[in-house]
Amino acid sequence: MERAILLVDDDPSIHAGLVRLIKALGYEAVAVDNGADAIALLRAGSFELCVTDMHLPGADGLAVLKQARACRPPVSTIVLSEQGTVADAVEALRVGAADVIAKPFHVSVLEQAMVRQLASPEATSRMACWSIMLAIDRFPELTESIAESSVVSGPVPVSV
Repeated sequence: MERAILLVDDDPSIHAGLVRLIKALGYEAVAVDNGADAIALLRAGSFELCVTDMHLPGADGLAVLKQARACRPPVSTIVLSEQGTVADAVEALRVGAADVIAKPFHVSVLEQAMVRQLASPEATSRMACWSIMLAIDRFPELTESIAESSVVSGPVPVSV
């Protein structure tokens, strides 16, 4: 799954608007309504960004955030919270949230946070790692060639 953003919120009214926003940013939107499904998707797929509610059925937003951070490479996560307390925000940031946004919010606030995360050096590094993993999967002989030589100078011939 390339260029996808995971949206996790149990409020159906949030889904429609945020799916449109994600698509307008040029990404595929993968939307689920509970934390357990989000964790399974994070384990199985590759996402550019995760936007999750803090309070979810199945597993809470902190569990989703922890799984996103455990991915290799880690997935930047924006946490949304309508029942937000300062303690929730501090805990989310301590665990590794890129941003915490209190509900209700104006869509432009979330859009700015998403654009900021998608343009971050970490996101660029994630895309580079993803490209390398795809190349290794597609061209295993390239990996073998690099492993056999101690220093690679110039282009490595690859037969397609």
